[in-house]
Amino acid sequence: MAIPKKAIIFSFLTCVGIPMLLIGYNFRDFFPSFRPPPSFRSASGISNPTTIEEIAAVALVEWAVNKKPLPELQLHCGSGASSIRFIVVCDFVPDDLALSLDDRIFRVTREDRKSAFRHFGYGDTTYIDIHKIKSAANSIDVSVSSSFGFMGGVGYTLHFSFSDDGEFQVTGSRTWIS
Repeated sequence: MAIPKKAIIFSFLTCVGIPMLLIGYNFRDFFPSFRPPPSFRSASGISNPTTIEEIAAVALVEWAVNKKPLPELQLHCGSGASSIRFIVVCDFVPDDLALSLDDRIFRVTREDRKSAFRHFGYGDTTYIDIHKIKSAANSIDVSVSSSFGFMGGVGYTLHFSFSDDGEFQVTGSRTWIS
């Protein structure tokens, strides 16, 4: 008599999977060939940002992921720099604009964020949500949320602009922390 496939999977999950979760292991540590679904877009080559929205989005991702400082802004990005992947939602720039060359960054739509969370959960993944509040010809206001696992998260409101002489400027404040 053959053992049903469902019984084998259930036995594996209860005997191996749940104890691994309880002691802090991630199943992807044991299954390194796991790949995200094709709807998750990773940067294949960075475009040359030209608009204030594009420049702000690229600068924000570099700030949050690689801790690259933003001009005149003395705020710590607070994201999980030790994360092995970053799920980024940024719907106000074109899909073909790569926000970074870092292969840890996966750009998803706002609708796909829940799917990404179901696949990756917290632990070794940081979720960055960049939302446009308002924009003008030479400026943009954005809201940035960075959730980095069970350790918490942080949110900012930032204003990006170009001065009359073309200098890139950033001002802002932390709006929440948990």
